Amino acid sequence: ASANVPLALQLSYADSLLAIGNSEKAGELLSLLPPADAVLLRRAIASKHRNGPDLAGLRAQLEARFRAADTLAVDELHWRERALYALDVQEEPARALQFAIRNWTEQKGWEDAALLLRAAAAAGDPGAGTVVDRWREAQAGETS
Repeated sequence: ASANVPLALQLSYADSLLAIGNSEKAGELLSLLPPADAVLLRRAIASKHRNGPDLAGLRAQLEARFRAADTLAVDELHWRERALYALDVQEEPARALQFAIRNWTEQKGWEDAALLLRAAAAAGDPGAGTVVDRWREAQAGETS
């Protein structure tokens, strides 16, 4: 990890490592980053993949942070992270889908679309992902 490389880019690299099953290297990278929520989440995912001894502590930290966020009156706070946590750490795809849909109402980046589609597939509700297709078609219509 380098102070000159933006955190978002380092997280994207960690996500890529996790996607190809290299949780060991992802965990090493993430251990060098500041303990932001997004970093802790990915550390928990990497730990779960490799049955790491730090998983329980990471889960406790994340759940405490989510509870703290619940006290704030900001709807969009942590929805992506909550969806990822429910899907990849807790293995609760239906709950992950609820969070991913909530996130989609606030953020419409490629990673939000991918998360919603992945959660819908895991929950056995591929129809929930049609909202992404409709949005994409509407965007294409605006540019033509």
